[in-house]
Amino acid sequence: MPASEEEKRAQEARSRRYGIGIKPDGNVTMPAEHKRRWPSLTDEDYLDPVNYRYPCPNAEQTRVAARYWGQPDNQEQYTEAEREIISRRLEEKKKKFKIGEYAQENTFAVTLASDLAGQVPEWIQLLPFGQVRSVKGDFTVDEESMSEIISYFKARGNDIVIDYEHQTLDGGQAPAAGWIKELEDRGPDGLWARVEWTGRAKEYLANKEYRYLSPVVLVRRADNKAVAIHSVALTNAPAMSGVRPIVNKHGKEDDKMPKFVEELARLLGLTGQPDEVKLLEAVKALKDKPQPPAHKEVLELLDLKEDAGLAEVKGRVIALKNPSGYVRVEEFKALQDKLAQRERDELVARALAEGKITPAQKEWAEQYALKDQEGFKAFLEQAPQVVPLKPAPGGGPGKPATAVDDVQALVNKMLGVSDEDFKKYGGMEV
Repeated sequence: MPASEEEKRAQEARSRRYGIGIKPDGNVTMPAEHKRRWPSLTDEDYLDPVNYRYPCPNAEQTRVAARYWGQPDNQEQYTEAEREIISRRLEEKKKKFKIGEYAQENTFAVTLASDLAGQVPEWIQLLPFGQVRSVKGDFTVDEESMSEIISYFKARGNDIVIDYEHQTLDGGQAPAAGWIKELEDRGPDGLWARVEWTGRAKEYLANKEYRYLSPVVLVRRADNKAVAIHSVALTNAPAMSGVRPIVNKHGKEDDKMPKFVEELARLLGLTGQPDEVKLLEAVKALKDKPQPPAHKEVLELLDLKEDAGLAEVKGRVIALKNPSGYVRVEEFKALQDKLAQRERDELVARALAEGKITPAQKEWAEQYALKDQEGFKAFLEQAPQVVPLKPAPGGGPGKPATAVDDVQALVNKMLGVSDEDFKKYGGMEV
């Protein structure tokens, strides 16, 4: 049903109030489905209350709205100012419902304990989204971090072990409590993992004998972002304070470089375990390294010095392709085209003058002569006369040329002949 004038005026009033424009496919009134699902829903519960988009009546729906708003296609139809308004409203909702980086300051106890009638969860949150505090220093988990962690997990092709008390780091016997089979980016709600628990671990968790999760993560020094997960442990003494723990309880770090970093260091000729600074310096040095000189024999043929670079070689080759060395390639090509057209016109004029073709055949002859001049010349030599001859125009002897057209000017330029010399000594007009 089309919106009434009163409803349209109400939408215009909302637009003035919230600073968001009316969109062609926006909702003039609150959708009936929204009212049915959330009876107490108000304008303030929307990220875009003008067009009734992205409802955030609770924490779960706010996560959904945040994911949809994070898609570039959904933001394109808004101006920069409107995007700032909606993003600010989203931050207010996240803070209100304590999700993402605004999560309450607790640990994984609520997630891992058997609070749900003794059921051990299959999906657990590994890392929160945003700035994370730990005894080893603050670091960041953002979209790039989660993408890097998931890519590294997939590239390794192995499940991530969940052990007890970080026994994997000690190098001794380290029985598994479970295996991480899948990682999932849940946007502002952080990085989640699907776990296949062992029977023994399920009993520990169900009895609340273990309540905390402590991942071992690799933090990139260049920008302080988490980029990989080495292992995860069940522990009752995590090192985290504030937000959920993300380092092991003893404050250990995984000193082993990711495989791709090791390979990069090897290719760059670096030994040991270089940090990002040394890697970047090595890459920059490789980028700034001068290009090797061209082959000696090629340089000799081009009359260039042994230390000539690629740019000099290319310049000399272009000069050879363009003999004058002064006319641009575009001008040279245009000159070739004009010369070809001139020769075509001269050949066709000769054919007409010698009676080898009729005026009606002129267009055909022009196409033929332009495409295959040698073939057309052979045709002129062998073709019979089909039109009676007429006296050639200007039947007198030739006279020196007195004008220089565009084509001749380009020819003179390439040959180094001045227009005055050409007029004085140049071609003959017929």
